[in-house]
Amino acid sequence: MIDPAVVRANVQKIQAMMSASGDEQGAAALGAQLGADIVIRGAADVRALAQKIADSNLQSYQAQVNLQAAATDNGAVLASADASAAALALDAAGGGAKAVQSATAKALDPLLASLLPAWGAEVKAGRLRAVSEDAVSMARALSAPDTSVQELPAPPAAGYTAPVAAIWRLTPQGGVPADWMAPVTEKLYASILKSGWYRLVTRDDMSKLLAEHNIQMSDVCDSAEKAVEFGRILSAQKLLIGTVGRLGATLQVVLKQVDVESGEIERAGQAEGRGGADALLGLTARAAADLLRASPAGTQAPARAAPEGSAEPAKPVERK
Repeated sequence: MIDPAVVRANVQKIQAMMSASGDEQGAAALGAQLGADIVIRGAADVRALAQKIADSNLQSYQAQVNLQAAATDNGAVLASADASAAALALDAAGGGAKAVQSATAKALDPLLASLLPAWGAEVKAGRLRAVSEDAVSMARALSAPDTSVQELPAPPAAGYTAPVAAIWRLTPQGGVPADWMAPVTEKLYASILKSGWYRLVTRDDMSKLLAEHNIQMSDVCDSAEKAVEFGRILSAQKLLIGTVGRLGATLQVVLKQVDVESGEIERAGQAEGRGGADALLGLTARAAADLLRASPAGTQAPARAAPEGSAEPAKPVERK
């Protein structure tokens, strides 16, 4: 880990070296200046995917990101990864930045997973110096599978057209603190976004679109009628709403997917357990997975993702 004070003290040097970020020796020099063993550099390409959605100014943007991890000892590239992601936004600058952010997050997992063994092999061969146990422990932690999303269904197959969806701030009930709803809703957003089954309208763009109708995201949306009204304003095909309640020591998260055109509740998911705000984040991820696996009539539910390292294919979850 690098001390932020060291980074700030070398801002001008970093900026000068960034012009040579594609140069292996430049990466090595940059790492040497900062005292780092590894430098991660990357490139991104962004493009608009389609015309504006419905009657809004929302447009879809896609980013393709390539990341490389280079050793500062000799500039050698130890690992690389590519990923793409799409984002909805009101303008190209915001859409491009959001798409790049999402694609980078997706690329980091495979990059870190392949970096540690490559790093160890180079050290064993004597081409790189050994690093501290703390650095190795940190790398192992970063490259470990994210257990919080293991219950999410497998990503959609190629060619799947994800519907445009918006996520409304969850409604607290039964004495659950209202100030818990912001981080809980963000956890829901992250889980749904990572699944790949929807194209999500961002919180910033939701605020802009709703402001034109004097509506706030803090307004309660706990019925299909309200979901249809708000969903149409957001030009969304689906609106995800929900509640967080407490009965005694038990917390419960209930989520619903409302089809904006028909007003029908198409899917529902829930999770319950004991604990405080930290436990609630895990319950939210579980409720999101339950909602995604719930199959609307006449369709097949998304399959549960296979456990890390498993050779057995994921199987659809049947709803009775």
